[in-house]
Amino acid sequence: MKVDVPIDAVPQGRPRFYRGVAVDPPKSRQFKKDFAQLVSMLRTDSAIYTGELKVEMHIYRKIKVTSARYGDIDNLVKGIFDALTGVVWKDDRQISRLLVTKNQGDTPRVELSVEEVK
Repeated sequence: MKVDVPIDAVPQGRPRFYRGVAVDPPKSRQFKKDFAQLVSMLRTDSAIYTGELKVEMHIYRKIKVTSARYGDIDNLVKGIFDALTGVVWKDDRQISRLLVTKNQGDTPRVELSVEEVK
């Protein structure tokens, strides 16, 4: 599966705890919802992968890569992984190979490739 998702990636924010329950910040929650919806619309198949996976993603944002506001690469990936659980794969534990780049670009997007490992 390969898709170019036209969205500005949002780093996963720290959850807040209310009565012992972790709740995502509104910006993170909205990003996950929007990202999952876009991927569902853009992909040509709707199967959920169940085997071992190789994932490659190139994240493009208008903010300078060196800017503190850009977000740590692991936090950008975390939000994307959470959004795709139950949409593209059963669980992100299936991912055994991962390549991620964060880049500055005029058009914010996430180029995503997911393949089953044979």
